[in-house]
Amino acid sequence: MPPPDFMSAKWPFVPGVSIPEPLLRRIESAADQRAEGTAVLVETIRRLAGIEGVGGVHLMGYRNEDILAQAIVESGLRQPRGGAALQA
Repeated sequence: MPPPDFMSAKWPFVPGVSIPEPLLRRIESAADQRAEGTAVLVETIRRLAGIEGVGGVHLMGYRNEDILAQAIVESGLRQPRGGAALQA
């Protein structure tokens, strides 16, 4: 799940999980931190999907289901409900 903003990214929600400083700075400097966090998530999903042997990703986002659904569609893993074409 993308951190919704810079302060959330700095807070250790999951023990053992760390976010690289360049990504923290990228999110912190964004005009819309939530959108930037989602963009990071979409990029990460796309990169993971391109690795041979990777069969999927596990996403968790307490009370952020809409953002996760958006990222899944934007990453190309799934079409929107109703089968509408994906937007580029």
